[in-house]
Amino acid sequence: MHERFDSSVRNTFGSPEALPPAWRVLLEEVGQALAESERERERMRLVAERTMTELREQLMELEALRRARLSAESTNLVRGEILATVGRTMRTPTDAILGISALLRTGSLRPTQRAYVDAVHGAAEALRGILNDVSDYSSLEAGTLPLEPIPFDLRVMMNDLAAWLSSQADAKGLGLRFAWRPDAPHRLRGDPGRIRQIVAALVTDGLTRVQQGEIVVEVGRGGMSEAAGGVRFVVEDSGPAIPDDLLPTLFEPFTRGDSYPSRQGGLGLPIARQLVHLMGGTLEVGNAAREGGGSRFTVELPLPVGAEAPAAARRALRVAEPQPAPGPRPRLVVVEADDHQRVRWTAIADAAGYEPSGCAHREEAIRELRRQQASLVLFSDHDAEGYDALGHAILDDPELGRPALIMLPAAGNPGDARRLRDAGFRGYLVKPVVPADLRELLETLRRTARGSWHTLFLTRHALAEARRDVTPSDAEVDANLEQMVGTAGSADSSR
Repeated sequence: MHERFDSSVRNTFGSPEALPPAWRVLLEEVGQALAESERERERMRLVAERTMTELREQLMELEALRRARLSAESTNLVRGEILATVGRTMRTPTDAILGISALLRTGSLRPTQRAYVDAVHGAAEALRGILNDVSDYSSLEAGTLPLEPIPFDLRVMMNDLAAWLSSQADAKGLGLRFAWRPDAPHRLRGDPGRIRQIVAALVTDGLTRVQQGEIVVEVGRGGMSEAAGGVRFVVEDSGPAIPDDLLPTLFEPFTRGDSYPSRQGGLGLPIARQLVHLMGGTLEVGNAAREGGGSRFTVELPLPVGAEAPAAARRALRVAEPQPAPGPRPRLVVVEADDHQRVRWTAIADAAGYEPSGCAHREEAIRELRRQQASLVLFSDHDAEGYDALGHAILDDPELGRPALIMLPAAGNPGDARRLRDAGFRGYLVKPVVPADLRELLETLRRTARGSWHTLFLTRHALAEARRDVTPSDAEVDANLEQMVGTAGSADSSR
């Protein structure tokens, strides 16, 4: 452009010297400005080229990241499916080992034989715990873990949990104390099994770190929402403080390794955090402000207040009505595809006072009921899909005798319990099923007259509440919890 301007001036005036001095100065300034403009334009062109090159490189990096993310998501999905499949596949033989070893423990054994059976049973329980964690973690990662909110008694749940955890504390010579704040709620609506799992994971974490001292679980009213109420759990121990550099990754799976002193590993804490978030709550951790260190976990769950259980159902659970007259043992049909698992269920049914028989499939069970009616049908399957319709079909057919129906699914889904209850099922226990729970459920139905079956829907938590002959006062429950200290009485008196 500068050359064209100079050529135009020469063609018009012949020579710049022919112009007046003021014009020559102006033309020189214009020429310099044009030259600077050309240099600036060249610089801008180079900048634009570099920018386009960088943008193309960034787009290529973004595309590579997108593909890597899709590959990672696909890998995680496949990993989750593999973990879930392995967990389901291994759970069946593990449950069979547990059932058979539990039956062996009730027999007459020599000391050496009993030690062997106890070792097998303990190893199978540990394996089942690992499989449960793997199954829960894969379900949480896939967003398919169900929550089954029901009204429940918080104090009964904690009493049951304390009884279970105190034996572990006893084994290590540690104290385990439960403290109730005056504002602690009584009945809530939530998933008591998952809440119990959260608190148990935090206490178990303390048991792996604390070498001497105690673990205190404080229960009080939550502060997340005044309208919802809720509950707060504070788990504090007297063990060594958790290193500050480990606190940010404490709930991350597969990242702690051996850097966590005295930790046995596992997925308990990562699962607990995800369960808390699934319930809309918070889980925080820090080191306790006490002499000697220790850790402090605080859980806030915004749970609504739960309704009281119907009086008729409570009476039916606590004081089961006897059968009108003694007679032959009631028949029970077990529907289970796995032969070993079917043996386990039939053995428990036999111990509960039934005359059991086994079927591999639903259709075979229907034919068996048409051939000879039964008092109870126990279904064991991967999930409860379609069993509500099956329940309606069985109970609507008078030729089948309208038996009590029990469902034992390996995987529970949201709404399953409600659908099965509406379909006429009388019991619902999600695997892994504790043999004592199943036996208690079966015995409760056997002792209850048919006319009262409609008041029953037996779940694990309902059985826990039913174990009390009468409803204890809050003070009595508190006293029971305070007595469940993980050390012997002499250790208690020394504190």
